[in-house]
Amino acid sequence: MTGQGGVRVISGDGVSRRGRVAFAVGAVMVAVILAGCSKESPDSSSTADGSSSSSAAATGALPHPRPQCTEEAIQSAAEKAASHFGETVQDIQQFQCSGNFAYAFADVNQQGNVNSVTLLFKANGTSWVPADRGTYCTGGGVPANIYFDACETQ
Repeated sequence: MTGQGGVRVISGDGVSRRGRVAFAVGAVMVAVILAGCSKESPDSSSTADGSSSSSAAATGALPHPRPQCTEEAIQSAAEKAASHFGETVQDIQQFQCSGNFAYAFADVNQQGNVNSVTLLFKANGTSWVPADRGTYCTGGGVPANIYFDACETQ
């Protein structure tokens, strides 16, 4: 801003009004750019009752393809995981999905004994695949809203 006699008016801290406006606009642009650069898509969560939420739907953004969070999808993944060890799944007691992870409390037949176990799955395209709890629970990959059930239970 120019005062009387063509003298530039500067605030007490030595920054012109134009400089303050340019800084504010630049800060907003950086925030918008960083918001668009997040590594993962908006989180969506689903539970055994079929309810889900997604911030992607609210913004119109297309989410990455993810596996369905249904009892059938979790049962199929659990059966594949158990068959790798020569075991069978008797029942899925509870499950929940969040982001790229899901867990299930399953009753598994192990050498004639039925044991309740917690299974962790990670999204791989449109399928759930077994995930190592030691790796993902200690590495911080499991979302907070399912962490306790997925990682702190037997």
